[in-house]
Parts: sequence; structure tokens; C-alpha cells
Amino acid sequence: MFPSEGESQPGSGPLFGVAAHAEGVPRPDLRAVVRERSHAAILCFRGEADTAALAVWREHIRSGAAVARRAGGHLVIDTTRLRFLGWRALAVLAEEADRLPVDLALVSTSPTVARMVDAGDIDAHVPLYGTVVEALGPVGPVGPPQPASGAPSVSSRGRSRPSVRTACPKAE
Repeated sequence: MFPSEGESQPGSGPLFGVAAHAEGVPRPDLRAVVRERSHAAILCFRGEADTAALAVWREHIRSGAAVARRAGGHLVIDTTRLRFLGWRALAVLAEEADRLPVDLALVSTSPTVARMVDAGDIDAHVPLYGTVVEALGPVGPVGPPQPASGAPSVSSRGRSRPSVRTACPKAE
């Protein structure tokens, strides 16, 4: 379940709320929940990761990375339930991947996101997977899993996988 407005503040536990903004400025519609697993943390997003939400997006990634560090050093960012994921958010993700002390993996089934990741060389910083299960893979002493054959898990030719497995809770 995702928090309602004002229920939870970032960093106050596994649920992260929406950051407050100045009066009159619309709040970004971006929410996240983090799930801790034995060797990784899964950060599930819902809403829109657009330019207005960049500060909130970055804050959620950093908070998720803190959980991931305790859980084994791997953070899976599940964007399958986002209505919109913008180019600028992907660029911030690449910046954070280089800065944070954890390994990041991006999950998306969107052919548009796959094209942006490929065109922007985001996959040089964060590998792209089609499902959370693939992104988690057999993480062991050699590091996080890598996409098979160097190809992204999501087709950039407009086809997506027929079965999507996500760790994100369903909408209420």
C-alpha cells in the first residue's frame, strides 16, 4: 500500500511520502515504497517521474540506497507502475548510480524507456531488466546480475514481455 498525502515522511521507515513544496506550487505525483529482501532492496515507484518530481525522485533513490546498503548492496528500481518516466529522471538515476555505494538495477517494460536508456547510454550506469525477478537474479559474490548477451531485457522495437513480475503493490 502506498502512503496517502501526509502519512509518511521520507526516511521514516519503509514507506516514503511526497516531499512538501511551497504554497501554490503543485506537489509532484510521485510515491515510492521500499521492500527489503535478503540480498537487495526493491524500490517501487507509482505516479509520474517528470521534471517537477526530480528532487523527490532523487530523495527516494537515496533513501532506497540506504536500505539497500543494509540489505546487501543492491537496489532494484521498479518503474513498472509509473504512468510517466521522463528523460531527466533517467539522467538523475545515472548520476546517482555513479555516486551511491550500492549497485542499481532498473526495471521497466516500456519500449519507450528502453529506447531512452539505450539512446542516452543510461545502461552504462544502470542495467535495464524487464522484471524484478530478472533484476534480482542470482546475486552473489561476483556482483549484481547483468542482462544476458549484453542486450536489454526489454525490447526497444515496441514489444514488451507478456508476463510482468513486479514487487510493487497493486493500486487500492
